[in-house]
Amino acid sequence: MKENLFKRCTKLIWKSSRQRLLLLLATLLPSAAMWAAVGKTFKSNVTLNESSTVSMQFVITSEDEGAKTCSVQGDYDEDFDEYTASINTSTQGAITIPESVDGYTVTGINSYAFYGCKKITSVAIPSGVTAIGEYAFYNCQAMTATNMPDDLTSLGQRAFYGCKELASISGTGKYTSIQIGRASC
Repeated sequence: MKENLFKRCTKLIWKSSRQRLLLLLATLLPSAAMWAAVGKTFKSNVTLNESSTVSMQFVITSEDEGAKTCSVQGDYDEDFDEYTASINTSTQGAITIPESVDGYTVTGINSYAFYGCKKITSVAIPSGVTAIGEYAFYNCQAMTATNMPDDLTSLGQRAFYGCKELASISGTGKYTSIQIGRASC
């Protein structure tokens, strides 16, 4: 711990070691609480087909005061060689990823986020998304259209692998990192 935190506070009188510890904890606790939330997942309803919603999983990526951010969560479990998408893989139709959810700005689509969602037809990606992970839309066979936000700087390997019907990608992105796989569509 930071032992010199109150070293120059010459008028401060400590009544006990416990008081010193409590004051030190109170000083450090806000930043500890901020970091404790990073990595936690939560679910929220997002728009599907403009008339209904679907539950989507997100992961907190930052808890900074002015920049609370999250990403659409996908997962791969090496122990079971199993992929988990952010939504139910039987979901069908057009998906709109929100710009923000529960006070967090959506800035990424993680690897495997829509893995095996064979029936989604399009995905609207918000402008604040800067990264799309590898295999993010793997095997989304019915997807015909999506967009690349202007803020997009990183596109993961095989992000759209197996998207046989993908015919329209709008937007340009400002790529600083593109991982090219053997087949991207």
